Amino acid sequence: MAQKQSVYGRMAQLSMASIDAILDHSDTPVADLEYLIGSYISVIAQAEKRIDEKVSALRLTEADHASDVAAKVEWEHEHRRARDLAREAQRSGRTPQSQQFTALATYAAGKAVSFESWARQTAPHIAGQSAGVKHLQSVLADLRSRLEVLEARRVELSHNATGAKTGPAAPEVTSINVFDPTSELSRFRARVVEMQSTMD
Repeated sequence: MAQKQSVYGRMAQLSMASIDAILDHSDTPVADLEYLIGSYISVIAQAEKRIDEKVSALRLTEADHASDVAAKVEWEHEHRRARDLAREAQRSGRTPQSQQFTALATYAAGKAVSFESWARQTAPHIAGQSAGVKHLQSVLADLRSRLEVLEARRVELSHNATGAKTGPAAPEVTSINVFDPTSELSRFRARVVEMQSTMD
């Protein structure tokens, strides 16, 4: 399986990553922890930008919808006004004027229907956009929470290391890839094999 390339795909992978499993089975937990923290910080920054863009687009769509609804109400008002004037002209025997007002009323009614149709078509799109933004914001909140946990673990490791004998520098991380689903799959398979061995 290939790793996700989009920001949203990487958000999903980070939100599903088993942090404890990664660190518990790591030969270089300190270095891997730093790698994970960097990954979360990077994706969170990208996600915040994308979500801001989506929210801005949603606000523009909502403004267009509100404008269509307002225009529909205004044209309905003009339709009723022209229709009433047509009836008044008809009652006073002014047939040409009555016909002109009737034509105007028909035009206004058509405009009201058009704006109502646009507003109705936009409504489900807004609902979908809004639901999508809320979902992304929820995932982003989860990523921030996970990052806090990682940073707390870094502080804990740092405190545990205080006073300890200085050893060699932590090796550079070369094998961990939180965005590669095959990494977790490999750990899962290894765990299954390990458990199978206890049954022999």
